[in-house]
Amino acid sequence: MSAAVPDSVETLVHAIEHRDPALVKQLLDGTPALATRRGHWDRTGLMVAADRGDIECVHALLPASDPLARDRDGLTALMFAAWKGDAGCVRALIPVSDPSARDSEGRSALMYAARAERTECVRILIPVSDPRAVDERGTSALMLAARHRNHDCVEALLPESDPSAVDQYGGTALMWAACFGSVDCVRALLPVSDVRARKTDGTTALMAAALSGETACVTLLLSLNDPLATDDRGNTALMFAALSENPDCVRALLPVSDPAAVNRYGRSALTEAAHTGAREALDILLPVSDPLAVDRWGQPALMKAACHEDGDFVRALIPASDPLAVDTDGYTALMIAARYGNASGLEALIPVSDVEAADSEGHTALMMAAAAGYLDCVRVLLRAGALLAVDGDGSSASDLAMQAGHHRLAKLIRRYSAARRQA
Repeated sequence: MSAAVPDSVETLVHAIEHRDPALVKQLLDGTPALATRRGHWDRTGLMVAADRGDIECVHALLPASDPLARDRDGLTALMFAAWKGDAGCVRALIPVSDPSARDSEGRSALMYAARAERTECVRILIPVSDPRAVDERGTSALMLAARHRNHDCVEALLPESDPSAVDQYGGTALMWAACFGSVDCVRALLPVSDVRARKTDGTTALMAAALSGETACVTLLLSLNDPLATDDRGNTALMFAALSENPDCVRALLPVSDPAAVNRYGRSALTEAAHTGAREALDILLPVSDPLAVDRWGQPALMKAACHEDGDFVRALIPASDPLAVDTDGYTALMIAARYGNASGLEALIPVSDVEAADSEGHTALMMAAAAGYLDCVRVLLRAGALLAVDGDGSSASDLAMQAGHHRLAKLIRRYSAARRQA
């Protein structure tokens, strides 16, 4: 006689996870109610089997299970099967399930299949589902397929979907395809979409493609969208391309764009490239832009570049910039490099900067580096002859380092100060 097997839901789940349909059947023969008991996250054995794509366990569980049961998030076994992408499980579950059922976020089995890029399951579910249905965010299966760059799913869903539908952000399937840089999806959606549509923030498909950094998408949309158009914040496609860090997108847009245009924050495409640290984009934009132009905070491209740990990036801007300029807080590019720990940027800026310049509170670049604990920056500034001045509160760089808990750094500054006095 074989040993008795404990009839618990944990034992059932263990059998399913080890793909043992014989043990599953044995457990259910002894205790049929096991099939409806809940385990982790209120999931039944059928859900676990569907989630694992185990068709044999699904068949063993189905006669005693409730395929309409939901877990804590409202998912059914069919949704799990669709997410897993097992066509056999999906086919087995459809006759006893409700394909139109939604989880707690309004997603159907078809949406799960589209989101997980399960093309075969999408094709199986389309005839028994509503492809035009949307979740609580207004997202359709077509949008999900486009967002996940699945051209085959998009092609399967298109005939039964509404490509003009918009989600809660005003985004269409075309915009999502452009946003995620899917050239094939963009190409499939273009003939049936409104290319002039905008999201609620004014973003166009061209802007979305530019931000994705996918040059082929930008090229497809360039003749269909106005490259001079701006979103609600005044951003152009060229500015988004600069943010993408793909120089080819910048090159594609530059001939039909206005590099002098600025957004509501006063930033141009050049400033955005400097802010992002996109060196190649900066090299392309610098000859056709004004590097002295400042944003709302009084910061030119050089100050934005000073935030990045790349001395060459800063050096590229110095000849066309004013390193002594100050922003609305009284910071120079040198101070900003110190605040962000950009030691190589400091080395590039020191020869053309005033090392002793202070902001509105009397803080010098040395004080800023010390307070932030940037040892390399402090060493660079001390070697450059930075004086140990005090700020408006009477605190020196070593005091600020000590107050911030950088005790080793404070001792270094004091030792350097003592050595300088003795010299």
